[in-house]
Amino acid sequence: KRELSHEDIKKINDLIRQSIEYARSHPEESKTFVAQHSQSMDEDVRQRHIDLYVNDFTLGLGEEGRKAVETLFEIAEKEGVVPKRERALFE
Repeated sequence: KRELSHEDIKKINDLIRQSIEYARSHPEESKTFVAQHSQSMDEDVRQRHIDLYVNDFTLGLGEEGRKAVETLFEIAEKEGVVPKRERALFE
């Protein structure tokens, strides 16, 4: 939520980063967790799900990722899908 303070956003981001780093460091535990909470019983589908969310982009978008998000928002604003931003996406 954009209404959150910068301090709260930083705390949340730090917790998410710690979670992703833990998942990357403990892949077997990640597989077990996803297997317990997934709707799919197919191990390949579960692994693709993990790979989708536990990767370098989830740890940090970098310049390429930030540019992609900015472009997406520019298009969405132009098309009226989302309201115009009142503040920058990345600060």
